[in-house]
Amino acid sequence: MRVLLTGATSLIGRATAERLVERGDEVVTLQRRPSGLDVEDVVGSITDPTVVARACEGIDAVVHLAAK
Repeated sequence: MRVLLTGATSLIGRATAERLVERGDEVVTLQRRPSGLDVEDVVGSITDPTVVARACEGIDAVVHLAAK
């Protein structure tokens, strides 16, 4: 499964990303800065509709853990 994860730099977000990768999911993060994880990062704001649309391309599920 290809999963978009927001909030991957928080404690819960990082643990969630690591767990998703462990179970074999392909993880894409949407972050204001690179996540530092071994995943695909889309850098930008969750308040920018264009960035969100780009990040959602080909995504099967979204885990939204960002503050906004």
